[in-house]
Amino acid sequence: MGIIDYIEAKNRERVARARFEDSKKVGFGLLLGAVIGAGIGILTAPKSGEETRKELADKAREAGEIVRDKADEYVNIARDFGEDIGDKLSSIRPAIAEKLDDLGDSAHDMGKKINQAVEEAADKADKVKEGAKKAAEDAGKGAKKAADDVKEGAKKAGEEVKNAAKDVKDDVKETAKKVEK
Repeated sequence: MGIIDYIEAKNRERVARARFEDSKKVGFGLLLGAVIGAGIGILTAPKSGEETRKELADKAREAGEIVRDKADEYVNIARDFGEDIGDKLSSIRPAIAEKLDDLGDSAHDMGKKINQAVEEAADKADKVKEGAKKAAEDAGKGAKKAADDVKEGAKKAGEEVKNAAKDVKDDVKETAKKVEK
């Protein structure tokens, strides 16, 4: 593995990290947009409370599905990236060992050092792979929690709309009684 391969590997790692950070921003943006949209929809909807609650529940479900889908997508990207790194390092390990055997006994000490470095690199790659898998799992859990939070917020908003509708109904009845007198 030459210096160029090392630089390319580092660049791929940097790109993967940037994609992961971008995915977090996109997920947050989707969640925020869904919440704001739901709030505006509730405030401007000329529908009954029951229709508004049903629509709000549908929108919350849609937002949760979008967040889950995006989380799954980014989990798969991170998992694939970790597996690719592990596979590439595993595939070059035998080639390096074969080249060292060809050098003969005069390079025996150097071969040991290189083998040790390759094993350390493979161990580090395995750790990176495990870290990527864990990050992917954490992202999935975070997305599920965000979807659950959106759903809970939608439920609370529905209850508030229902209570507000009841208050308006009571006010209308009270005003009607005053008008009749």
